[in-house]
Amino acid sequence: RSIEQLEGTYLKYFLLEEGSLKPISNPVTIYPYSNYAIESVVKMYPGFTLKAATFSYDDGVSEDINTIASLDKYGAKATFNLVAKWRDGTSNRLLQYYNDKGSTDEERFAYIKELYSGHEIASHSYSHPPVQLEEGQTSSDSYGNVLEGVSGDTIIEEFAKNHQYIKDNLDTEMTGIAWPYSGPYNRSDYTTIRNAILDSGYLYAR
Repeated sequence: RSIEQLEGTYLKYFLLEEGSLKPISNPVTIYPYSNYAIESVVKMYPGFTLKAATFSYDDGVSEDINTIASLDKYGAKATFNLVAKWRDGTSNRLLQYYNDKGSTDEERFAYIKELYSGHEIASHSYSHPPVQLEEGQTSSDSYGNVLEGVSGDTIIEEFAKNHQYIKDNLDTEMTGIAWPYSGPYNRSDYTTIRNAILDSGYLYAR
């Protein structure tokens, strides 16, 4: 409500726990018509905490079942970065981990959707290409497999395809991405790739 500008007018407010009358901080007194100014602002996480931990898991593997059970037990949230296909772009990587969770793809997708409900799903690309390598470059992974670099356009297309795949099958609109492998940070076209992906509607890329 409005407060008259009178000498000595003040407000006193309390921070209360949701659903109760238990104060979670000492009462604060504000003198709205004094000459005092705000000297500092401290950013805080929900619950008025100064520190927070984040959990992020790649690839959408079956081990996520036990991970999510532990997270849910303690009321923790995580981001799971899902990939649609294997590197050949044909065999279904995501469904392969959950073949025993239904007799049809529709049933398996329903199980996967329920599994990750309550947590964030982010994009980890469509087929997990080595985005750290530019087109024409080669390397090898820890298993000795040859990795061949891809163009910037291919990377952009990878995230567009995975976005549509997850939307179609899990009815989820993803807002973030996690780069596969070590990320494209050292590529000459990194800024172009990152901007194109963010311009497509994603809120973050890491």
